[in-house]
Amino acid sequence: LSSTQTRVTNKYGKVTEGAMPATMHWFRRGLRLHDQPALVKSTQIAKETGAKVYPVYVLDPDCYQLLRCSVNRANFLLEALRDLDSQLRVRYSSRLFVVAGKPQDVLPQLWKKWGIAAITTDADQTSEPYALSRDAAVRELAKKNSIQMLEVVTETLRDMASYGDHVPETYGGFTKLWGTMKTPISKEVDTPTLPPFEDKQLLADKTFDIPADACGIPWPTTVSRDQLTPIWNRADMEAAKKKTSRHPGGETEGLARLKQHVVERKQWVREFEKPKTSPNSLGFSTTALSMYIGLGCVSPRRLYWEVDKIYKTGAHAQPPVSLHGQLMWREFNICMARQANRKVPGSWGQMAGNYLCRPMPWKSPTDDAATAAQYAAWRDGKTGYPFVDAIMRQLRQEGFIHHLGRHMVACFLTRGDLWISWEAGARVFEEELLDADYAVNNFNWLWLSCSGFFYQYFRCYSPIAFGKKTDPNGDYIRKYVPELKSFDKKTDPN
Repeated sequence: LSSTQTRVTNKYGKVTEGAMPATMHWFRRGLRLHDQPALVKSTQIAKETGAKVYPVYVLDPDCYQLLRCSVNRANFLLEALRDLDSQLRVRYSSRLFVVAGKPQDVLPQLWKKWGIAAITTDADQTSEPYALSRDAAVRELAKKNSIQMLEVVTETLRDMASYGDHVPETYGGFTKLWGTMKTPISKEVDTPTLPPFEDKQLLADKTFDIPADACGIPWPTTVSRDQLTPIWNRADMEAAKKKTSRHPGGETEGLARLKQHVVERKQWVREFEKPKTSPNSLGFSTTALSMYIGLGCVSPRRLYWEVDKIYKTGAHAQPPVSLHGQLMWREFNICMARQANRKVPGSWGQMAGNYLCRPMPWKSPTDDAATAAQYAAWRDGKTGYPFVDAIMRQLRQEGFIHHLGRHMVACFLTRGDLWISWEAGARVFEEELLDADYAVNNFNWLWLSCSGFFYQYFRCYSPIAFGKKTDPNGDYIRKYVPELKSFDKKTDPN
């Protein structure tokens, strides 16, 4: 029967009049085409039914990626979306349909408009409060509209549920659990083939275009404007456009970086030990893939198996310092976020109610003018300690700092010098880091403030000696603190 003349009821539950049912893939953190099992599900459904696949991204201003983000973070996301849209157009004569608003408001409108029978998306793994409530709302709406919603794990090596409900709360305990896991790490899935769009008018419809810049991203609705940071304006946007980003967003750049920094450096990969890398290198002393993994531009499984192939060629470093160890560490962080939130919903990322966080009498930037001034000096890189200031200015300028640089400034803000709450520091990192991750960022701040997981509070980073040891010529400081550029080569700016 002609698809334009039949009433269709398929196994996905949707009944449509006058057209074959369509499927929708809702991109969230898996902004890629390679190893995208949720997108593969959409294309499988389309192949079975002869339906279209609508790739959709919702600019949700209240989600973790956009609620508190710098102009650099916003630009990185938009670049990733443009790269994805370009690949869909070139490879498949398709496109990315971008809409703004709350998913529970805008998605049902598209389901009705396009006759959607099934929706696929990335499964949330951290139990982040907003994601849980958003997904529950969309799930319920899909059910009411007789649409099947398929949520597939794409952001971790394993489904977090496979680790069980009581994951050990030390990394040593987690590595033992890892060694006994009966669920293997799956091989990555093949890149799917999407059916082409024959509707040229829809392909050209600017209603669904990606915003030209970050000023096109809507304001959050869950935080009042006077409480929201950071805020940018048109002048900030124009200034950002003039900078050449060291970290362009998108799958294309992420895979190129994976090839250059990992695949083509076999000996380096085998010998890689994270603590031996340089916190103030002017180049990349690590893979610099964290922001691409975090936003899902590069699959963690792709990285895991590329490293695994190299490890088979000779002796190599071991976890926790090896590259496999770094991916295991990420899984551990996500497990802890999930476990904390399952005990007390929303407790991860804060001290109150978080059973994994030691309560401490930290100062808050809102306590008094002196603490507020100290916090602002730290945030803006104006403490007067050149190494601390260089790290914080690099963060503001580029959206990325080495993990030991993060250790240095986090220790300085909390237990080392200023005794200001780690929650305030985590918020700045959430705003500025291109690789900001709900689970990993908050875990690191718990660790570095000795509020959780690590308790050797007396082991502090010196804001002077550490920089002198790792950057004896002061080149890193001269770059990011230009006030000290005029110091001669014999004078250490520390």
